[in-house]
Amino acid sequence: MRAIQVASYGSPLLLTELPAPVAGPDQEVLDVVYASVNPLDIWVSRGNFAGVTPQPHTPGVEGVGRRADGSAVIISGVGIANAGTYAQQVVVSPANVFDVPDGVDLRQAAAVTVAGITAWMCVHSMGDVGPNDVVLVLGATGGVGAVALQLARNAGATVIGQTSSPDKASAIAGAGARAIVAPTAADLAAALEGTAPTLVVEGLGGAFTGACVDLVAPAGRIVNFGTSSDTAVSFDMRTFYRKGTRLLGYGGLILTPAQRTQAYASLLADIAAGRLSVPIDDVLPLDQAGEAHRRILAKEVTGKLLLDPNL
Repeated sequence: MRAIQVASYGSPLLLTELPAPVAGPDQEVLDVVYASVNPLDIWVSRGNFAGVTPQPHTPGVEGVGRRADGSAVIISGVGIANAGTYAQQVVVSPANVFDVPDGVDLRQAAAVTVAGITAWMCVHSMGDVGPNDVVLVLGATGGVGAVALQLARNAGATVIGQTSSPDKASAIAGAGARAIVAPTAADLAAALEGTAPTLVVEGLGGAFTGACVDLVAPAGRIVNFGTSSDTAVSFDMRTFYRKGTRLLGYGGLILTPAQRTQAYASLLADIAAGRLSVPIDDVLPLDQAGEAHRRILAKEVTGKLLLDPNL
């Protein structure tokens, strides 16, 4: 089968021919229809999980596949300690698959996986969003941000989406949110024009988290799911505690199966009903996996990138 291999941590992503995988006890082999490309794939390929990631390695933590009977499933939770979805076939265990209902577009199902669950958990489970909320989504044109905008809007909240690029503002407006352009954390206050969000969903970290502590409304919530700007965060503790701010961290690696099932069921129902559409920036052939990683690192992507292993 065709698959992407990373020979050693940080080395190029190369298309190669590998033997077809063989299922072990309580496993099955799936044909991969689409592999979803995530920042996590990049960090795995660079050795951030070196203690468990083998070399050589096939990346890809998620995607959509078909069983031997033709039924479609979401694939999730592979590609770190075992071979991933950047291949024509992948071995999965029962915990790695979730049935895709009839009528759900498979590209949408592939795009909504990690990004969709992250957005759902940040907005609903941790953010507890409601119609009285003013929600600020940082990085609103990324995979998580684009879904978070729609989930907050569907809950009846007033939604504001931040981007660093004026060219991407129209995508935020198209999702029914107010767009603000703030390339740096220092630009946020002016861009918000005095609006104090009650909930902030952000995956930037660094100075942006500190700015959110300053700008969030009293008793507001900040849910962080990443540090693409910087891992070092500082803010004034007096501002933090005097406003009764809640700073919450989300990490997908500690999700329970029940939480994952609840999020998938809700997201796929929204897609089937037309309430949610995940922006898909591009679908690339498998040998362009390295280009997909480059685009993510260069912040050139609006929404999600997918790989088609059969192209």
